[in-house]
Amino acid sequence: MVSTSTTKPSSASGKLNGEIAALSTKFDQLLVAGRNAAGVHVTDEAELVGLGEDELARLADAARRADLDGWLIDITNTSGQPILASLDDRSLRERVYRASTERGLGGEFDTRETLLDLTRLRDARARLLGYPHHAAYVAEDSVAKSTDTVNEMLARLAAGAVRNAEREAAELAARFAQIEPGATFSAWDWQYVAEKVRGERFTLDSAALRPYLEFSNVLEKGVFAAATSLYGITFKLLPDLVGYVPDARVYEVLEQDGSSLGAVLIDPFTRPTKQGGAWMTSIVDQSDLLDARPVVTNTCNFSVPAPGKPSLLSWDNVITLFHEFGHDLHGLLSDVRYPSRSGTAVPRDFVEYPSQVNEIWAWHPALLESYAVHHETGEPLPREWIDTLLAARSFGDGYAKTESLKAMLLDQAWHQAAADDLPVSGFGVEAFEERALQQAGVAFPLVPPRYRSTYFHHIFGGGYSAGYYSYIWSEIMDADTVAWFQEHDNGGLNREAGEAFRRGLLGRGGSIDPMEAYRRFRGADPELQHRLTRMGVA
Repeated sequence: MVSTSTTKPSSASGKLNGEIAALSTKFDQLLVAGRNAAGVHVTDEAELVGLGEDELARLADAARRADLDGWLIDITNTSGQPILASLDDRSLRERVYRASTERGLGGEFDTRETLLDLTRLRDARARLLGYPHHAAYVAEDSVAKSTDTVNEMLARLAAGAVRNAEREAAELAARFAQIEPGATFSAWDWQYVAEKVRGERFTLDSAALRPYLEFSNVLEKGVFAAATSLYGITFKLLPDLVGYVPDARVYEVLEQDGSSLGAVLIDPFTRPTKQGGAWMTSIVDQSDLLDARPVVTNTCNFSVPAPGKPSLLSWDNVITLFHEFGHDLHGLLSDVRYPSRSGTAVPRDFVEYPSQVNEIWAWHPALLESYAVHHETGEPLPREWIDTLLAARSFGDGYAKTESLKAMLLDQAWHQAAADDLPVSGFGVEAFEERALQQAGVAFPLVPPRYRSTYFHHIFGGGYSAGYYSYIWSEIMDADTVAWFQEHDNGGLNREAGEAFRRGLLGRGGSIDPMEAYRRFRGADPELQHRLTRMGVA
């Protein structure tokens, strides 16, 4: 995710813009407070069976910081909670799941009226400017160009994703019947049973993997090393340069000849005042005109390690770090004249493309052998585990794609709806969601949307309104580009391939039409079939 906002100036819509900005801020304030308040307090350690010592220590430390006894399970921004994969206690899994998915639906931090007011104002602004709805207003400046194109693309992908999720559900339900005879397989069981099946099928589970994924190693020997191999740049820690929080690290970025290219600030850990999710922000935009070198941030929400303990990541955390650094590279490697065209100053449905391409290097065998080492012994991740990790790469793809596509379809439903079709009050938000998912053919109850409307920061607090689909649009270009990289020696992890990608795409920013840059780089438009093949859909 890139932290930006896009507005079209107009004297007539200026007042609306101000009201929209205020409501977006209000939504985020309620969201953060609601997420903090949703933490699940546990006083009986027997309920926490399945968690490792490091995780128990982290939860105990979270409870102490909240002036509570026992343990505190904090809630992350997404519907699915990583801890659900490990908790043996089914009743606690349900409590955590409900604490997550029922945020914003009432009480002190109810976001429903705020998101409705925001949606109505966006619709009013779009109509004032001559558009049928807010989604059309956003699409005009996108690569997709029209909501018809967006709707068609989402429909083609959603059908295959749901079919895959249904097949996965049948398999997991059969395994669950062995674990809990007579019980009904439910949404809060999915991640737990999926982790069991993953471990049985691939003999590797997330708890076993974490000790090999220490944050500093992943960052410096994985994320940074990939950038060095591809683009020749290196990273120098500046310990005396203090970031805006104590946990932040500042690195100077150097060209291959030793000259300074810019800087990146790494802000990895969650804190009570921090918005959930992960994002990149440009502090200084690159510009030849102003002789300005780029300064960017990489902001994540990894769990704060207990005092004296290392920060051990999940595999999803690793992918997030690579993803956000792809945005950083888009800003750092910019080579344009005007700051308004620098780096990520591209259409919303193009901006996720470089970051998703960067995710592929997390899986590269040579890099894995370097950054995935045991934090105590220094022993590398066993070769057979790497093979297993690669083999398990597509495991759970039906769930992952269905939850994402549900969120994308909700975004379009809110922002293509006429004001008269919106709920008259916050009490109608859930019914609107249910109807939208039914009409889109994705109302599969075992997989919740990645974000429900009441905690959907991207579209109500961030800059992705009517543009959350950009992740999947970018994945189409990503899959096509990965096919290009795979044609090169060492799977594309070399300077020749990196230089072509840097000069042809990353460096161009918004200085030329992004699709024109893509065609020059690739020689053709991206092929959707590469993305469908990833999903196992013909």
